[in-house]
Amino acid sequence: MILSVWRFSHFFLACISSFFLLSASISGVILSFSSIEKEKQLSKYADLTQIRLSQLCDSLDNQYLETLSIEMKDDGIEAYVITNDGDSKRIYVHPMTAEEVSKPPQEAELYKLTRIFHRSLFYKKTGRILVGLSSLVLFLIALSGLLLLIRRQGSFLAIFKKFSKDSFYAHWHVQLSRIFILAIVIIALTGVYLSMERFELAPGKQQAVHHFDPKNVNESPVIRPSGFSCFENTRLSDLEILSFPFSPFPEDGDHFQLRTHSSDRIVNQFTGEVLSEFKFGIQKDVSEWSYMLHTGKGSISWSIILCVTSCSILFFMFSGFQVSLKRLKHRKTNRFRRGKSEYIILVGSENGNTMRQAKVIYNLLIANDKKVYLDHLNNYKPSKRNYKLLVMTSTYGQGEAPSGANKFLKKLNKGSADIRFEFSVLGFGSRNYPEFCKFAQDVNQRLLSFEHLVCNTPIHLVNQQSEEDFNKWKEQWTQNNGLKELDHTESKDIQYVDFEVTDLTEANNHPRETFMLSLKNIEKRSFESGDLFAVRPLNIGEERMYSIGKGPNGEVILYIKKHPRGICSQFLSEQIIGSLIKGRIISNPKFHVPKRFKSLILISNGTGIAPFMGMINENNHKGDIHLFWGGASKEDYSLYENKLIQMQKDGKITSVKTIFSEEEKSYVQDLIIKNKNLIGKEIQRGASIMVCGSLVMEKAVYSSLENICAESQLRDMTYYKSRGRFKTDCY
Repeated sequence: MILSVWRFSHFFLACISSFFLLSASISGVILSFSSIEKEKQLSKYADLTQIRLSQLCDSLDNQYLETLSIEMKDDGIEAYVITNDGDSKRIYVHPMTAEEVSKPPQEAELYKLTRIFHRSLFYKKTGRILVGLSSLVLFLIALSGLLLLIRRQGSFLAIFKKFSKDSFYAHWHVQLSRIFILAIVIIALTGVYLSMERFELAPGKQQAVHHFDPKNVNESPVIRPSGFSCFENTRLSDLEILSFPFSPFPEDGDHFQLRTHSSDRIVNQFTGEVLSEFKFGIQKDVSEWSYMLHTGKGSISWSIILCVTSCSILFFMFSGFQVSLKRLKHRKTNRFRRGKSEYIILVGSENGNTMRQAKVIYNLLIANDKKVYLDHLNNYKPSKRNYKLLVMTSTYGQGEAPSGANKFLKKLNKGSADIRFEFSVLGFGSRNYPEFCKFAQDVNQRLLSFEHLVCNTPIHLVNQQSEEDFNKWKEQWTQNNGLKELDHTESKDIQYVDFEVTDLTEANNHPRETFMLSLKNIEKRSFESGDLFAVRPLNIGEERMYSIGKGPNGEVILYIKKHPRGICSQFLSEQIIGSLIKGRIISNPKFHVPKRFKSLILISNGTGIAPFMGMINENNHKGDIHLFWGGASKEDYSLYENKLIQMQKDGKITSVKTIFSEEEKSYVQDLIIKNKNLIGKEIQRGASIMVCGSLVMEKAVYSSLENICAESQLRDMTYYKSRGRFKTDCY
């Protein structure tokens, strides 16, 4: 219950404050660059921590007729002086020589507007209140996130210990939170304090109050300001403002007033004696430290940390919503009512992974014409009806129940005398944690304690979503329940074998959700680039076939676009390294590379490049290969670029021509026309042309090639097609 409350609070607070946090984070990133620029300007001439106020006073005395004040600005040192010509002016001075330096450039309008927006959203007092409340909400989000992290890891001291790898967004949401949680708390708390200070709800700046007797002021010995001990002991980095006396006559009672970060002092203009000192104390320290920590003033390093932290908040917002959407996506969907079902699957899932595996079993039962009901463990209801119960649950933190499962054991105890069913328990967890699958084992022990219940299949534990562990249990469980693993409509002549996932890129990191999948050919069946890989996810529906390339170590290489409603692409994108996929390789000789070719023209768009990557890799005799590829943007091409660059260095490919429709408003067929001289020349040399990608692209490319052949006075395309010099595998 506590876990659910904290998780709900964490998500709810993020939702209600998303606009303000988004605005504050983006503007915070921009303002961090302003702080960096100011600090670079301030430290441009010297390290102010190493220069004494007395040194600057001496330099000013040598340079100008009189000095009226010295003030430390955000971007430099401003002195109010009377020049030797008798002119009074405010100038920026060098901290060592007191020579006039150029005034720092005026702050960019972007920074000014962003600062106003960051502080008040352009809504003045109302905006400041909203910003202050947003800072408070950010602190509460960080606090609830920290508590969830502690519960996940088991204790505060275990926060930085290794944890089970999850999906991309869930993994990095946790990983980065461990790094940035302290900085986020600091940003939030200082933001709250500064807002409270603005509305006088917290102590603000203090007004210095001085008391001294003017009659007891010594006028000798007279010492130059550069010789004052209090000036000698004051570093320029501590200075706020030094006001010089206007009158040199004792009877006027005028003296130096020196304000630093820690105190305000009246200093005898003749002897340098401190006549009165007002110490600001902790109140001003808190105010100044809050401002410095919130804005980065005084430290380039901290400004950079603030910039990165603001970026991390943006990532946390995005990844948090992704994780939440994933949980919602894996909510239960049932064809049959609970009371009519032969099988009931109850799930305890933290991030949606266990629910995903539960749906595999759900679909398997549906394929076996069984009535099944899928639900969360907390929704368990005692029933006298006979059925088979399958409990699939992960474990949270130190052996605790995951979200949606914390009430199950209590509900199980109620009315337990009347229940009759067969049960099986499957636990998911990570051996990185000492309490590996403890909650699943607790559930199993409790079910075993009821004498009238029958264990259908012994408890099995899955480590880090291992497909191997899961499939071992699934094989035993299906046998015990008289089920078939394959769809009953599947031909017995089709045999699937295991392929091991050896590499996988994250689809969500690619602008078109395209990913690379590398599979180890466990049975080492021979195949060539251009063959097809057939897979049927969950053993339901028709096979999905992909053109494949052959990797350097004989692995199957696929490039796949993840489709929102694509069962197969979704299934493949959710695999992990080490998992096993049932599939088969189908020979596709009509799309094999000609043996010992002299020249080869490869044309593709999108993921149609997959077989060509293998063909290029296998070009050991260094025949000429020219690749023409089209995509939406340069970002799409990033998935293939590095590999192609390396293969070009290795002499396996002669040239790579690309075109990007979003940027150039042109397509592959236009790229072909653009390179008509090269293509015409290569066809004359005996080049073969291979095309892989969309059917629309194939037709347009064929038309472009016909035009090139006609213009170059070559034979028409039907000639080359009939002789196997034009091959396609489009869909």
